[in-house]
Amino acid sequence: MAYDSLKNQINQATENNPLFIVVVGPVHVIGEAISRADVGKRRFITIITTSTAWNNSHADNPYFDWENHSGWILDEIEQMEGGIKIIKIQNQNPLLKRNCQEYEWLIKAPERNHSYYKRGSWEWLYKRLCLTAKPEGMDRSYYNAIDPSVAGKAIYLLTGIADINPRLVYE
Repeated sequence: MAYDSLKNQINQATENNPLFIVVVGPVHVIGEAISRADVGKRRFITIITTSTAWNNSHADNPYFDWENHSGWILDEIEQMEGGIKIIKIQNQNPLLKRNCQEYEWLIKAPERNHSYYKRGSWEWLYKRLCLTAKPEGMDRSYYNAIDPSVAGKAIYLLTGIADINPRLVYE
């Protein structure tokens, strides 16, 4: 179902209506959907990912012995014919992985009350960010940092800026 849904979006892409795909996790679904789509539509696809190698190893190298899977990796997608554009930005975790307190603007910013936003949506997002917190620091007890890896790619999609920080996200 996911393969065909993404394939259908790819087949609707045009020069005036390109498709941008932000990589979140393994790329197998993306690769399989592209392989099923019209080759002529691939030139209208832009994939945004990080430059780290995780997407080139996980599909064929599961973490645990009990995992048994293989699938598309980013290098294989890059080698497909059709002119797919792949943008690799720097890993966003070092730039955005901070204590939840650095994102408190989500619950304090006056913009959160604009009628455009559903009431409470910024607070909901802040709470979800804090739920991703993981121990950081040499002894893993320095502070709990959020995991913003996907947020950085989405921000790049919207702004074209890859060198970001929590304050710039607000601005």
